[in-house]
Amino acid sequence: ILAWFRKWLRFLPETLPYRGIKRIVCSIGILLALGTALYTGVLLSVVEAVPLWATPILPVLFLVSAISTGMGLSLDLSATLMVPETAHRFKRLPLFHVILIGLEIALLALLFYTALGQGGEAAESANLILTGAGSLIFWIVVVGLGLAFPLVLNLYALARGSHGYVVGILAGAAIVLAGLFVRYLIVAAAIPVTV
Repeated sequence: ILAWFRKWLRFLPETLPYRGIKRIVCSIGILLALGTALYTGVLLSVVEAVPLWATPILPVLFLVSAISTGMGLSLDLSATLMVPETAHRFKRLPLFHVILIGLEIALLALLFYTALGQGGEAAESANLILTGAGSLIFWIVVVGLGLAFPLVLNLYALARGSHGYVVGILAGAAIVLAGLFVRYLIVAAAIPVTV
């Protein structure tokens, strides 16, 4: 492939500083990934007509959830399915998951506590998720399957000292489910201010 590039791009030197290029591309990729993870939360948080969204907690929650979901999909689920030995290479992966899941639980609790404390449409939106139409999805899929289940699996892996094949697949799938449904519920339960 490089020979083909050299044929068409003759200005390229014979040898390229691959490590330097890799560092630059990875640094740009990290910035773009963080921007993408924050984007939806920031976009929603500036909509003052929806009190549940209009909070600085939302971008942080979406960022933590995106990092957790990304790790669950790429490192746990995909890498474990493609290369089963991958699970044994990441000794600290369960610790990172425990920290991220703990942060996500704390941020969700803070979001709902703030919304319920505000009253009005913010409290109505929170109640839709906690006790209303979205409560089954929230408590069973998000809290039970998406947060508590992978938290227990990763605590087990942490205590065992290794992150096995089954833990990787089950925790990865559960974390991805939680990430998807958290966003869905927050968007779907939004009640705008009535003037």
